[in-house]
Amino acid sequence: LAGGVDLDTPVGDLATSPLITVDPATPIRMAARVMADMHVKRLAVVEDGEVVGIFTSSDLADVIGESPLDF
Repeated sequence: LAGGVDLDTPVGDLATSPLITVDPATPIRMAARVMADMHVKRLAVVEDGEVVGIFTSSDLADVIGESPLDF
C-alpha cells in the first residue's frame, strides 16, 4: 500500500476529473494561475479537442525557478 491506497486500484479512480486543460497559446503566467487556483501540478494541453502535451509544475519551475503557488 502506497499512501494507504491499494496499488491494484485503477488509476481512473484517482485521476482528476474533469480534466483541467489549457490551450497551447495560453501564457505561462495564466497556466501557473490555473494550477494554483485548481490546486493541481499538471495541466493537459489541448488543441482541437486532442491532448497535445502536458504542462507540469516542474516545467514551470524550469522556466521561472519558483513554485506555481509563489508565482
